[in-house]
Amino acid sequence: MIKRLQFELLEKLIFKDKVVLVCGARQVGKTSLCKKILDKYSQKGLKTKYFNAEISETQEILNTTSQAKLKALIGIYDLVVIDEAQKIPEIGQILKILVDTFPKTQIITTGSSSFELANIAGEPLVGRSRKILMYPVACAELANWQDINFVRENIYEFIQYGLLPKVLSYSETKDKLEELGQITESYLYKDILKFEAVRKPVLLEKLVKLLAHQVGSEVSHNSLANTLGISSLTVEKYLDILQKSFIIYKLPPFTKSLKSEIKNKPKYYFYDTGVLNTLLDNYDLQRSDKYLGGVWENFVIIEKIKQDNLMQTKSKFFYWRNKGGAEIDLVVKNGDDLNCFEIKFNPKKDPKIPESFKQSYSPKSYKIISPASFWEELI
Repeated sequence: MIKRLQFELLEKLIFKDKVVLVCGARQVGKTSLCKKILDKYSQKGLKTKYFNAEISETQEILNTTSQAKLKALIGIYDLVVIDEAQKIPEIGQILKILVDTFPKTQIITTGSSSFELANIAGEPLVGRSRKILMYPVACAELANWQDINFVRENIYEFIQYGLLPKVLSYSETKDKLEELGQITESYLYKDILKFEAVRKPVLLEKLVKLLAHQVGSEVSHNSLANTLGISSLTVEKYLDILQKSFIIYKLPPFTKSLKSEIKNKPKYYFYDTGVLNTLLDNYDLQRSDKYLGGVWENFVIIEKIKQDNLMQTKSKFFYWRNKGGAEIDLVVKNGDDLNCFEIKFNPKKDPKIPESFKQSYSPKSYKIISPASFWEELI
């Protein structure tokens, strides 16, 4: 089993009188992480309990604000996991009662969509909760599990099939593709289509595929709206839902509002390149493939985001481009420092930092990330 580095972070947060919210897309390993925590502490002699809130009976028994009932169900344990907690009505208020009434009982919840978890972590849990974000497996976790050479030797496969735990568990290509097909067709939209704001699921699926074909490029909301025959406001609403459900990541332009800079067109990337390639019907990614540059760019940017999450450095991410065509694929802002990255799968020559950016912003560093050098930055 690949050791998830969030395990250590989760251990640091528990038993400190707070609810811990573990959130992320489906299939990224939230349940496995929490069950591993339960197993470790049960072996230490603590009383532990796992609730699966996707089961209707669990939803019914936990849907109560009675202190007596909650004590009988949860207060008798030292450590409790409520999986997919957002399925329980009024779960935010229930968790508030549990924290305030049974402070010695550690509650861990998981959820697949941050727009649903926001209802949990809202007003009832202000000051009473901590959040952990989980993404697909990071290259750093693979290197920790095996070694750096394992990642370097298999990087092309990871770009092709992504880094979702279940997909990584298969050795046969046909099994990987079958799993990715199921994830993309069902799990990807499972939570979103239940969200009341999504009234036209077919349009949502078309939007996701349009974004897949534009990965690495600036995206115009008006252009998407015209293509789909809907309003820009509807496009923006759907994009927001896709972001909050951890399917896509929005990379905004970096700017000081100089007249020469691109200001209003973000780029969108997918949290997993296996899902991206499945949406593109791109099952045989070759080095000459027309999508390769964009897929590699997607892979690297998401790995940098995973890295930042694991290191808890709280950086901000951007791209930069001016109207003359000069661009930087990734600008990472940490405090006052700007670190810039050019992402090329097969760089023919070493690109230089655009002079206009250098003069305006004085970046701390400028590096190229290719398959030959990515491990220096990402592991």
